[in-house]
Amino acid sequence: MATKKTPVKKTPARKTALTVQDVKPKKVNPPRNPFFDAEDSIDVFCAYIAQGGNLVGFQKEHGLAYTSLADWVHDDPDRKARYERAREARADFMFDETVAISDETSTEIEVQETSPEGNLVFNEDGTPALKKVRIPLSAEVIARNRLRVDTRKWAAAKLKPRVYGERVEQVHSGTMEITQPIDQVKIELAALLKIRG
Repeated sequence: MATKKTPVKKTPARKTALTVQDVKPKKVNPPRNPFFDAEDSIDVFCAYIAQGGNLVGFQKEHGLAYTSLADWVHDDPDRKARYERAREARADFMFDETVAISDETSTEIEVQETSPEGNLVFNEDGTPALKKVRIPLSAEVIARNRLRVDTRKWAAAKLKPRVYGERVEQVHSGTMEITQPIDQVKIELAALLKIRG
């Protein structure tokens, strides 16, 4: 007697390994920096800019993303206008600095402190301990000051070109010859006006 075989159902195999396409990361927005919500944020920011600061320095000092800070400034017309006024004030500040730099008889720089044994000294938080040192004028200091002055003059000219930019005067020279008599030009002009009219 022949027995009848029943077909065995195959179950689909389970995937054991996940691929990159299988795992989609959740998009998580970082928490908003409290600086943007503080009432005096724009005042603090504009004061920093007007005293010679810049966006890059401010964002690093306050732990902000550059693009977030730039968007925050430019999204509100009032903030944008105040920022532009602060930049103009920065141009005045920078120009005033050029005079102070030029009048220096010595210059002050920050250097990292060293112990009597010659080892570098660090603060409790691990940052380098800095001290200010006065250096008399030398060829290197003069060259450095010249660079500082030139950079500030260039920046002031870009920030406030009407005041600190170079004045460009255009001088025209040469002669003009009229090859057609004036009466002939008048006749042709009248004919053109009649056609249009």
